[in-house]
Amino acid sequence: MISELEKRSGAYTPYSAFNNKFGFLANLVKLTPDQIRDRAKNLVDCYPNDIEKSIVEELVHFAEFLKTCDNCSPISMLACIRKQNLQCVYPNVNVALRIYHCNFVTNCTGERSFLKLKHIKSELRTTMTQERLNALSLLSIESDLLNDLCFDEVLLEFSKAKVRKMPF
Repeated sequence: MISELEKRSGAYTPYSAFNNKFGFLANLVKLTPDQIRDRAKNLVDCYPNDIEKSIVEELVHFAEFLKTCDNCSPISMLACIRKQNLQCVYPNVNVALRIYHCNFVTNCTGERSFLKLKHIKSELRTTMTQERLNALSLLSIESDLLNDLCFDEVLLEFSKAKVRKMPF
């Protein structure tokens, strides 16, 4: 049990690094302007192509604006910006919050894919070649697309190609 807990805690180091970059957004109202500036500068250093340096003062101003709001969670911050049409006032805050929210989705998809592969590989490892295993794992991962396909035409073509009857 201890080794499993250590293995799982080691898997969360990317989350702690991500939390070091974006975690201050959840406590924006509680931070002082100097603390906000320091952490915003760190965020700009991590994402120089996406977030401009003007986010430093935008976040200080946005923190004061948030004191008038009821809920200060990151998702409600993004909803507030969109609902009140403040994307032009806080463009970099909007981008930072969108990056913050989109990152977990992409991570979950990757983890789900590896989890599927682990289940498939453990059950069928001894009887399957690598090519067939890759194809099956891809079908399993993309099962939502697979459910929308119509197999009637595929089966018809397959049956025509694999006809084994010999005419006499």
